Amino acid sequence: MTIDDGHLDISMHGWPALENPEDVLTLFTNMKAAFSQARKLRISHMPSHYQQIGIRHIASMSPQQLACIKHFFWSDRLGSFQDMEKDWQGLFTLGADRMLRMLNCDGRAQLFARNNCSEKFVPEFPTVADKIRMDLDPLWFDHLDYVNKWKDSDKFEGVIARWSVDHFAEEGR
Repeated sequence: MTIDDGHLDISMHGWPALENPEDVLTLFTNMKAAFSQARKLRISHMPSHYQQIGIRHIASMSPQQLACIKHFFWSDRLGSFQDMEKDWQGLFTLGADRMLRMLNCDGRAQLFARNNCSEKFVPEFPTVADKIRMDLDPLWFDHLDYVNKWKDSDKFEGVIARWSVDHFAEEGR
């Protein structure tokens, strides 16, 4: 994973399942490093009628929101969604939509769109941006169930559960 101008791309792709335990550990190491270095999260979402970009400062996110995003991103890269429908550009469209809504759950993401006739990205209309939101509470409680199940475990699931609820409290993040 690369950090480009402080941005970590969290676009959903429905990656193939990882079968080698060493690959899973490498993925986790890379994710921890990427999230610790990034200042912003960025997602591309391409529904049929336009391309959309969402950008969000990590420091502006609640710990619950960040935990859900980290866990959903982990599941995608681990290969939990590899059989889901993808569009022609390889994005896992259902996951991309869910991640974009999660990123904008409180309406604070910067959303940009490009229609098929233009090469220029423009800010999303506020009424449209307001529709691209989701209720974070049900996701958080599902995630909390997972964390509570594994938080005291020495197994790898415990490590993931504890990492996903870590909060970045550093200045300037």
